[in-house]
Amino acid sequence: MIATLRWALGAALLALFALVCVLNAGVFWRRHIRKRNAPSLLPLLGGVSGSIGLCLLPVLAVHPWWWLPLLLDWGCVPGIVFSIAYYLVVGRNRQSVA
Repeated sequence: MIATLRWALGAALLALFALVCVLNAGVFWRRHIRKRNAPSLLPLLGGVSGSIGLCLLPVLAVHPWWWLPLLLDWGCVPGIVFSIAYYLVVGRNRQSVA
């Protein structure tokens, strides 16, 4: 019973991760590649749900990989690092010009 619940909840959270990851990748593509307006990212939602989903699965071999969804989802580590770097490079240059 518990294993079934862990499979169901883990799979649901991994499905949410996949959906949010695709949505965030679309935002990245529209904003940074096509240079068009795009909706906002869903920060941390995909990566955190993927990490929790991996930890809930009753397969011990996947538990050490809990950090991988945080790196794969643009709304997590990559997007946050990019945003900080963008602010440090471009944001400060705009303030000094004004």
